[in-house]
Amino acid sequence: NVLDELGTDLVQYSSDILLRKLLLAYLSLYIAQTIGVDYHAATEELYYILRKNERKNLQLDEFIEKLQSRIKQS
Repeated sequence: NVLDELGTDLVQYSSDILLRKLLLAYLSLYIAQTIGVDYHAATEELYYILRKNERKNLQLDEFIEKLQSRIKQS
């Protein structure tokens, strides 16, 4: 079950890791839908992009920090 897996991840890892996992899954799905490839291929392409471009990783980290700040404020 996906919710059980996410719950386990939340207990074992930080919320940063969980948010990153959710964001990467969303981005992979978005890529798959946008360019018309399967989810697995989109995930591999996303990881390839992130390995080659440290700036993209930093953008993900910044987005996660902003999201956590907004969550804490509400």
